[in-house]
Amino acid sequence: DIGGYVDTFIKRVDEHWTFITKPEHMRGILQNDRHCQPTHRNLPKDVLLRFALAEDENGEAWVIPDSNAVYPGRGMRVLPSYAAL
Repeated sequence: DIGGYVDTFIKRVDEHWTFITKPEHMRGILQNDRHCQPTHRNLPKDVLLRFALAEDENGEAWVIPDSNAVYPGRGMRVLPSYAAL
């Protein structure tokens, strides 16, 4: 169970980051959150590792890390921890 780890991580993020809570800024706040599939939590996209499906020269599909979000498609975001991976 990684729930305790994630809760501690979120507490640390909350201590160091502040968000503008004005309604006109909510769009920007919501665009920065991404869903971590294994933990079922919404977290800032900057703390999540993105994985994407890519094809090699033989046409075989591979799941690869895509930290710069350069591959097309939606991808999948994961908290970079052993428990989540």
